[in-house]
Amino acid sequence: LEGAIDLQEVRIWYDPATLLPRLAMQVDVSGDETFVRLKNIRVDNQIDDADMTLIDTDRPAPPTWAVQTHPFREPAAAIQSNAGGE
Repeated sequence: LEGAIDLQEVRIWYDPATLLPRLAMQVDVSGDETFVRLKNIRVDNQIDDADMTLIDTDRPAPPTWAVQTHPFREPAAAIQSNAGGE
């Protein structure tokens, strides 16, 4: 890919209350670290078709990446309703 960077690690930190991303860190193959603080995040904004062409949400095919998938926890309301023994 044109402009692609070889990375050895990417981490994303989330706000535990909203689950919105707050901070991203990448480490390139030379060990250089880059941090990006995300602020003024807007939810449910419309993205036009031109911008959508810049976004690729497909899972990378191994062996390009070591993919770790973790199940998402239940929403707080579901956990509370299940706490009653239902």
